[in-house]
Amino acid sequence: MRWPLRIQLLLPFAAVLLAIMVVVTLVTAQISVANAKSRIESRLRDVAAVLQSATFPLSDAVLEQMKGLSGAQYAVTQEGALIRSTLGDLQSDQLASLNVADSIDDLTLTEEMSIKDQRYFHAAVALQGRAQPGQVLHMFYPVDSYRKAWAAAAGPPFWIGLFGFVILVLVAFALARTVTAPIAQLQKQVERIAAGDASPIPPRGTNDEVRDLVDAVNQLAEQLTAYDEKIRTLERTRVLGQLGAGFAHQVRNAATGCKLALDIHALHCPLENDESMAIANQQLALITTHLRAIVNFGKEERRDFQPVDLREVVLEALPLVRPLAQHHHVNVTFVGEGNFPLQGEPTLLQTVLVNLLTNAVEAIAAQPHSDQPVHGEVRVELIKEADGICLTVADNGPGLPDEIAATAFDPLITSKREGVGLGLTIVREVARVHHGEATCRRVDGETRFEIHLTDTRSE
Repeated sequence: MRWPLRIQLLLPFAAVLLAIMVVVTLVTAQISVANAKSRIESRLRDVAAVLQSATFPLSDAVLEQMKGLSGAQYAVTQEGALIRSTLGDLQSDQLASLNVADSIDDLTLTEEMSIKDQRYFHAAVALQGRAQPGQVLHMFYPVDSYRKAWAAAAGPPFWIGLFGFVILVLVAFALARTVTAPIAQLQKQVERIAAGDASPIPPRGTNDEVRDLVDAVNQLAEQLTAYDEKIRTLERTRVLGQLGAGFAHQVRNAATGCKLALDIHALHCPLENDESMAIANQQLALITTHLRAIVNFGKEERRDFQPVDLREVVLEALPLVRPLAQHHHVNVTFVGEGNFPLQGEPTLLQTVLVNLLTNAVEAIAAQPHSDQPVHGEVRVELIKEADGICLTVADNGPGLPDEIAATAFDPLITSKREGVGLGLTIVREVARVHHGEATCRRVDGETRFEIHLTDTRSE
């Protein structure tokens, strides 16, 4: 059986309130009833006192007037005989066994009797006035009138108590709802997290324990999202490693055959300063470097870095992408004066630069062409920083799509129709092994890929 938290909070509170209200109402009602009885008895004592001190005889007319003033019936006996009465059916023998108070102060409505199907409370007192020697005044107060007085006295406390109980229950229900409503939201949020939706809950305005719980669930959702993305990245990395081993073997064989063919062609057709052959050999060397980077992706191995001038790496890389840039009417420029020395692996750094330059040119080429001969700009910048060098490749292309901008460096993430999503992953890995990081951002209409490389020559 389901036992909602709202009911668990409400029922004990309501039970305590009910008990308190019942006790308060009963005590108040009892006091009101006692006061009502006291008022009736006090009124009858006043009547008895007036009649006792009267200097005139107690005639039927006087008793009728007292009846109209007090609401009680009256009878007068003398030596046990009924001499006057406002009750026509009253007999003397009905009064013989009734108690008679010695004084007015002892007069109380305690006895109950029936007179011709009518119930009365009875009280009697001996009259000691000079006009009524030896007479006894009997007073009969109707039970129905007494009960009406009792109800009139007990009713207001009862209704006030009931109204207060209802109000307090509603307040308790509202308070319970303020606690259980956020918990219900948390339940839905946890169900959404289990279904893969980690959207956060808006924080509560009240700074209380429930808000702390909401913040904790939101933090849990963020961590689960990060863990899920990390698992996906690790899975892609694992797949990349499995594919890389077989892929690298096949491509290395093909690149070796191509290199042999170029060497044989150079022997049979020697040409001085053959730029095309030099670029072809450099591209083959880059293929080998790419393959090594794929095979070693994610592996922690010791690298024998050497002193390298990053400016020389840039100058050697630019001719490799210039034919592609010229084909797409893209202008490639370089900004960086002086030397930019650091400890690194030149071939890997050149691989990174060629990869970023190629991506920049292809991004511009993917746009609709204008009528101008040159419609795109790619800029390479080298900037010295406090702890190293920042290599920047900026282009005025359309930038990365929003759906992949945040995961651009993850394996197997690409926006190209024929891409495999490994280029930027290798860029990030090369930056990592050089104790740096790779970032991407859109600034003033430019897409900027920045590689921050740490100078470790002093270590």
